[in-house]
Amino acid sequence: MQDETTPSNGEASEQTPKGAPGGNMRVALGTYKIYSFQSYPGWLVDMSLSGGDERNVKLFQDNNEPESKWDITGEDNNYTYSLRNIKELRLRLTKTSHGSVVAYDWGQALSPRSRWSFRDAGNGFVYIVGAGEVVMEVKPPYTGNNTDIITTDYAGSAAQKFKLVRV
Repeated sequence: MQDETTPSNGEASEQTPKGAPGGNMRVALGTYKIYSFQSYPGWLVDMSLSGGDERNVKLFQDNNEPESKWDITGEDNNYTYSLRNIKELRLRLTKTSHGSVVAYDWGQALSPRSRWSFRDAGNGFVYIVGAGEVVMEVKPPYTGNNTDIITTDYAGSAAQKFKLVRV
């Protein structure tokens, strides 16, 4: 999304907004289910059971399995967090360089790619913002089981809104 403005000198300039609007929100540390706005409360963010040290993160129907729960931990001064999968706490929600979202084992190191912040999307929903100001999104146009979760530029779409429900 681009806005064109005309500065006082008459030359056109372009401004490209980055990331979801607003500041990072403080979230209580603990275990959560992360539901998609598009199908709340039917579908949530889930980790694939196959894949070793890098597992696909996807949309899946609501359930009580540990791979569908995320431990929000590691708050810092900027309200950025690490999200670890309850099934395997060594696997952290991570954005890849090509826009996928995976659960990845970083060992003791903590990569900026596995740090996330939360911003108000209205009505109790949030945008989940990663490094580089990209936001998590249910890969359009799908909303069924095993739909990939990706990162993309902020657009304010329903596919980019999620609800955190503490369990």
